[in-house]
Amino acid sequence: MAKTHKTTWKRFESRPARDLARVLRNTKIQRKPLSGRNSKQGPGDHIVPEDFTFFSECKLAARFAHHSTFDVARASAKKDRRRDTLLFTQRKHSKGYLVTMHRDTFLRILRYGADALRKTPPRPRTVADGADDSAVTEPPDGAKS
Repeated sequence: MAKTHKTTWKRFESRPARDLARVLRNTKIQRKPLSGRNSKQGPGDHIVPEDFTFFSECKLAARFAHHSTFDVARASAKKDRRRDTLLFTQRKHSKGYLVTMHRDTFLRILRYGADALRKTPPRPRTVADGADDSAVTEPPDGAKS
């Protein structure tokens, strides 16, 4: 089995931190150095300001069963000519469910709200529409502006 380079997981942890910081109106969210058992900054992979209620954990692996399930769902979506896939999973006898989606879908939803999932391309919200002028206006990676 091929060994993962020691900086690969660091780069992976940094990418969600940058995405979160951007969509949370440029809040300072950073990758936590020495996360895990060596951390002196508490659990989690990111340093998140105290006024936020979320915990973030990043996992990098060659395979995840969850990703395989998502890939099957995404193939079905493509056959049906759907752009986005939302995978909902729930364990038996538990409350609530998990939602899995591609990073680009996640960023579009945060930027455009429900319009991100419509067939017609969404347009960015502007201050004239009542959007906060500090809201994210950058397109997600790979999107043309």
